[in-house]
Formats: sequence, C-alpha cells, structure tokens
Amino acid sequence: MFNLSIVTLCLLAANFLGLLREVFIARNLGTGNDYDCFVAAFSIISFFLVLFNQQNIQSLFMPEYHKTRLENNNSSLQLKLKYGLYLTAITGLFSLIIYLRAPQIISFVFSSFNVDQINLSSTLLRIMVPIIVINATLGILHSYFHSHNQFSYPSIGQLVHSLMILILLFWGPLDVIWLAKIFLIAMITCWVFTAYPIIKSSQFIYASNVKLSGPSSLKLGFLRDGCFILMISCVEQLMQLWIKSCFASFGDGTLSEVGYVLKIISFPIYLIGYSVSTTFFLVLSRK
Repeated sequence: MFNLSIVTLCLLAANFLGLLREVFIARNLGTGNDYDCFVAAFSIISFFLVLFNQQNIQSLFMPEYHKTRLENNNSSLQLKLKYGLYLTAITGLFSLIIYLRAPQIISFVFSSFNVDQINLSSTLLRIMVPIIVINATLGILHSYFHSHNQFSYPSIGQLVHSLMILILLFWGPLDVIWLAKIFLIAMITCWVFTAYPIIKSSQFIYASNVKLSGPSSLKLGFLRDGCFILMISCVEQLMQLWIKSCFASFGDGTLSEVGYVLKIISFPIYLIGYSVSTTFFLVLSRK
C-alpha cells in the first residue's frame, strides 16, 4: 500500500504541476499565430503519443512479459528486448516519415495555415518528433517495473518530467521554439531517470548478450489482442485532429484558445480519472 500511495501522490502532483505549466505558458505566450503553430505541431505528436502511449504498450506487453518471467526468466529477457526493438523500429519509422514530410503533413491537416505558419509548425514538429519513440519505449520500461511490483519508480519519473518542464520554463525568455525543446528535454530526462536502474542492473547486461531468436518465436500479442485498443485510439485522435483543423480555419489565436480550453477540461479527468485508474490497474496487476 505504501508504493501505491506514492504512485497516487506523484500522479496528483504531476497533474497539478501540469496545470501550473499551462498557466505559465498562457501568461507568457497568450494566444496568437506562434502558439497556434505549436498547438498544431503538438497535435500531430499527440496523435502518435496516444496511439503508442504508455498505457497501451503496458496493456499489450505486460501480461505476456509477466507470464514469461514467471515461467522462464531468460525467455522474459528475450521478450523484453524484442518488444523494445520492434517498438523502436515501428515508432522510429513513423518519426522519420514525419520529420521528412513535416510541411506536407501540416499543410494537409491544417489546410488554412499560410506559408509562414506551415514553416514554423514544421520546425516545431521536427524538434519534438523524437518524443514519439521515447514515450513508446517508456511503456516497456514501466512494464518491467510493474511486473516486479516496483510501482513507485515510474510514477516518480512522471513527476520528474513535470518538474523538469516547469524548471526549464523559467530558464530564459520563452518562445515556441524553446518550448518545443523543453518538452523534448523533459521527455529525455524522464526516460533516462526511468531506464537508469534497469541499465545499471546485471539483468540488462545479461540481456544485451542474449542471442535473439527469429521473430516467429515472439508472441506478437499486439497484433492479436491489441488491434481493438489501437483502433479506438486512432479513431479518437483522428477526430481530435479534425476538430482542431476546423478551429484553425477561424483565424489567428483560435487554435490557441481551443488548446487552453481542452487542457482545462481534461485537468479533472487526468487528476482524478487517470490517477485513480492507474492505481487500480496496479492493484489488479499485483493480484
């Protein structure tokens, strides 16, 4: 129960820090063309963050990993490496496409943007695109900790992520380019913080020397059991992109205003729903 209390407190604190972050951004950047471009770029990133988010990855990977770990620890090390490599390859491919075709993607989704807005949005999108891979692989790392009943460390990592963003916001003059870099730096910090105990452990050293067998030996659970979850997430995010695209056509500042409103609306959902559901998920996983 002590671990679960830490999880709940860290998630609540991270959400409150997230609200403070949005207040600070609103006061310094306000609404306008630049923040419209940031919201547009992050909307593309958010599509893949939700599609390959930590909860989806954990729900697909953790049951198979936990079962394999109980049966054969060596096989679980192979499974962990394979899932990580395949997930990195998939998200890396999407990230590469986004990086190379950023202007075309922005102009397609936000067709009302002018040339300057497309160029700025493309720059912001290219800065933040590594977040897709980092966030997806965090799901594998979290599954490792949860399978070993170490629930508090991943939640502390999320708190570190929120704290890092808030600290960097005060580092210097705030503009959308620096804001995009802040989000990337904070995600890298969270990943390093979460991965460090695993990398340091002798298990990781042993796993890195394990010879990987062919892909046929890997039970690709996400192809069998996870299609429905991914499909629902994909449809939901496509609707979100369409709604934001419609608001962007109303003029400068509208997309920024919608972004702030959505953050305020989602705050109680993340504060209560996400924190409680995550804690209950951990309780059930222990049983």
